[in-house]
Amino acid sequence: MARRRPEELLGTIIWEACPDVVGSLMQPICERAMRDQVSVHFDMFYPPYDSWFEHHVYPLPESSPFFRDVTARKEAERKIQQLNESCRPRDRELEESKLLFGKMKALKISMTP
Repeated sequence: MARRRPEELLGTIIWEACPDVVGSLMQPICERAMRDQVSVHFDMFYPPYDSWFEHHVYPLPESSPFFRDVTARKEAERKIQQLNESCRPRDRELEESKLLFGKMKALKISMTP
């Protein structure tokens, strides 16, 4: 699907041009856009290319989904999430240190004449 040139897809019916997406999560989303006359936006992993694609679907009679490869963005998001998760224990330690320091400071203030 995504490795095809745009001119190959223009004027085609998406389900005929890309039969591998029939029955995928993409199909009911696209059908809902047309049925309910709403624009939809979603990201979907496409296993044949081991890639993520961002889709924009507009309820126009001659329109097909617009999509672009966002694998690099998804990989960056995954790395950020991993970094955030690795920092959580340190964040807890820092908060505990702040609490301890605050208690020590309060104790020192109450002990001074």
